[in-house]
Amino acid sequence: MNNIKTILVTVGRAGRTLLLEEEDENRVVEFITEYSFSTSTKIKAELQLECAARGVLHKNDIHHRKPAQKVGITAGHTAAQLNSANENINRDWQKVIS
Repeated sequence: MNNIKTILVTVGRAGRTLLLEEEDENRVVEFITEYSFSTSTKIKAELQLECAARGVLHKNDIHHRKPAQKVGITAGHTAAQLNSANENINRDWQKVIS
């Protein structure tokens, strides 16, 4: 039993064979740095890869990110803008801008 452990530690595990060449992996990383919100499916289609790029992204510590959502203007915002415009309707803007 001790010999088997020694052999496994020395040789290591073979693991699954890599489907992408190092050049393809570099192309994936370059693509995702330029287009940061792309999906792995879109990357696969754009770079014409035979397999998904998700494993490459995870290996390079790049994970799914959801874009921030913009906060819409509420009725309170609209009222405040209208109020500010009405208060400053007669202001001499040449003094403010210059």
